[in-house]
Order: sequence, then structure tokens, then C-alpha cells
Amino acid sequence: MDSLPCMDRVRVEPRIRTMAPMAHSEIKLADGDLLTVEGTLEEVERKLSDAARSGQSRLAWFTEHSTDDSVGINPAHVASLRISEISD
Repeated sequence: MDSLPCMDRVRVEPRIRTMAPMAHSEIKLADGDLLTVEGTLEEVERKLSDAARSGQSRLAWFTEHSTDDSVGINPAHVASLRISEISD
């Protein structure tokens, strides 16, 4: 079986997968507790907003940075949200 002439010039580079750093956000609660969760500010804000619109007892669920545990947050108890300075 003959190869196609144009395929003789094709060079396939191996793919190297690099993991992008995970973004983290800090959620400060009204009682002063500070939680660092996985997600960009936009992702975290969207989850909090969706939970707030869904009902009074609805929680926004996140993965906590330090423990990798799931944590549910009542949006009514959030005092502030900011990007985290943590680097992995």
C-alpha cells in the first residue's frame, strides 16, 4: 500500500497536557467565617445567585480548597466575595 505523497511531510507532535491552575474565590460570611472555594468569581457568584433565586432555604454548593469537601452556603449569609490569592 502506497502512502499519499502529502502525508510524507506531515509531522505529528505528541500532545502534552498541562493542567491549568484552579481558580479559587474567598467567601466571607456575615459571622466572619472565611471559606476558600474552587471557582472563579463569576462561577461562584452565579451559583450564589442561582441558589438565592431558587428559594429561601436553597444552598449553593462548592468544593472547599483546604479539604476538598463539599460545602453548602446559604447566599443570605454571604457578606463579601473576592478572588483568592492562593496558588496551587
